[in-house]
Amino acid sequence: MEEKPKILLLGDINSSHLKKWIHALALDYRLGVFSFNSINESSKSELNDLNVSLYCNTNKTKLSKLSYFLQFSKLKTAVKEFQPDIIHAHYATSYGFFGARLKNNNFIVSAWGSDIFEFPKKSFLHRAFIKYVLSKASLLMSTSRVMAREMDLYTNKKIVITPFGISTDLFKPVVRPETDCFVIGTVKGLEDVYGIDLLISAFKLFHDKYPNSECHIYGKGSQKLKYVELVDSLELDSVIKFKGYVKNDIVPKALNSFDVFCALSRAESFGVAVLEASSCSIPVVVNDISGLKEVVLNGETGFTVNAYKPDQVAEKLFYLANNKDKCSQMGRKGREWVINNYRWTDSVKIMKAQYEKILSEN
Repeated sequence: MEEKPKILLLGDINSSHLKKWIHALALDYRLGVFSFNSINESSKSELNDLNVSLYCNTNKTKLSKLSYFLQFSKLKTAVKEFQPDIIHAHYATSYGFFGARLKNNNFIVSAWGSDIFEFPKKSFLHRAFIKYVLSKASLLMSTSRVMAREMDLYTNKKIVITPFGISTDLFKPVVRPETDCFVIGTVKGLEDVYGIDLLISAFKLFHDKYPNSECHIYGKGSQKLKYVELVDSLELDSVIKFKGYVKNDIVPKALNSFDVFCALSRAESFGVAVLEASSCSIPVVVNDISGLKEVVLNGETGFTVNAYKPDQVAEKLFYLANNKDKCSQMGRKGREWVINNYRWTDSVKIMKAQYEKILSEN
């Protein structure tokens, strides 16, 4: 039997996005994973049935800066033992830097977000650092077109788009029980960057005009107390409900309880959660920023608005609440949009095609 090509993935073993790639690629490739973090019990259970060679930190405490750099010798040992045909770093800075130092001819870098949008802007040294990493890669990948354009500031190389595709079998519409209450919802971390405060302010204006409504907020984060206090100050505690964190396989159920999904983030490289909502045939209202605009057909699958103007958000919510047929139409168009452009199976095909191209050239 012909031995499968070996791919060594460099990335956080506990990342849900990396685990998605592991599950998708394990059938066709022999996979190894090098991670600075130790594998948690949940990840261990998820990957238990897969033939994956793990090279993870065995110390469960967070790495110090010194011990972080000492990890490079462990990576070299992993490469010597695993003998990969391709090394693929998921995240351009930390894992990308380690991969770049290996000087491997079949080295891929996938940028994920803050590694490109934030890191290079810290100083000219950070900018030089990211240029170095990208220059050492034989192939560059981005999860969105807007991030690819940002990467163009630091490299002249071609960048392949590999979206965080959506499982349209998992994220699909379901028949909802009839209810008069109009539910606005979101599934995001409770952090300033995700604009939960902007959603609360906009919902206040909407609820004043449309009292038979609720706002359901799923997620956890460091700013929860601040948001709870804001809700209390607006006397909305009976209609704005914090639902807590939900695992990915439960998210579709949460999404299907919404009439409209809101994503008013102050910054995002790509709107995965927006596409998940669209895949469930839920119309979306999102902030007018590049990472979110990319995944919305304005006026067709939802609306892009200036989230810093709560009246604009409330106006679109009010329109959808009073035009149920249009609301349903936008939802159906959203699922069609995801199926045609952002299916996970298509993203996997793109990745495999790039791997096979590299393997055929060696």
